[in-house]
Amino acid sequence: MLDYILVIPFGLAGIAGFIGFFLKLRELLRVRAYGGRTDAEIVGVKEEIVNPGKSSETAYYSPVIQYRAGGTLYRKTYSKITSPVKQKTGEKIRIRYDLKEPSLFAEEKLTELALQTLGFLVLGVGMLYFIGHVFVR
Repeated sequence: MLDYILVIPFGLAGIAGFIGFFLKLRELLRVRAYGGRTDAEIVGVKEEIVNPGKSSETAYYSPVIQYRAGGTLYRKTYSKITSPVKQKTGEKIRIRYDLKEPSLFAEEKLTELALQTLGFLVLGVGMLYFIGHVFVR
């Protein structure tokens, strides 16, 4: 009986693992499709306060990066995060950019993305094994 009770949460975790796997895989393939590579410099951090003075006040930080692609200098605000930016002004990060539309870019974190993708895949396969083991008995 306990086996069947565990099937639902572990089954949902397995489904979530597969969804996470496909989302990360899609992101990995999108980043790899960007043919341009360059180093970008963090030139500042934009801070945005939402609901100032209220209990739901939240600070968002967005690194501002600058890079050169195809002879043009681009200055872009990177993704919003809710904790202070780890990188410091003047630090370099490796990015990939779309050769047809150089203003589209993504930080090159292929190793991290690949490991996350593998992790989600292993989670999903493990959950399917667990569910299969419970129902095969």
